[in-house]
Amino acid sequence: MTRFADTLVSFGLVVLGLILMATPLAIWVAWSGTVLVIVLATGTAAGVLYCVLVRFEKPAGTKGHEASAKARPEGLPEPVMDELQKLHPFVHHNRQSESPEFHAAMRRVKKRLYGRRE
Repeated sequence: MTRFADTLVSFGLVVLGLILMATPLAIWVAWSGTVLVIVLATGTAAGVLYCVLVRFEKPAGTKGHEASAKARPEGLPEPVMDELQKLHPFVHHNRQSESPEFHAAMRRVKKRLYGRRE
């Protein structure tokens, strides 16, 4: 039953989001005052329902997020950051990327961040 409720909440959020997305266009093409009031009322109701319904949405992928946060390495040490700062400008298309010191620094950064050498 919980899975059905989660699916229903997700479907409701999608439908309400589509209504909210179409509301500005509907306001723009409203041809009379009555239609404008109906569109505004529908958009407001959809916004309020979306805000209420989003509180019941189950967060997706909590376990994967926790695992990836634990596997992420800590920040780079100060000597590595100092070396990277010396490589200014750091943008590839403004710098000759054939320089050996640039490639050596990038290899050390990749090894530190990803645990492999590429």
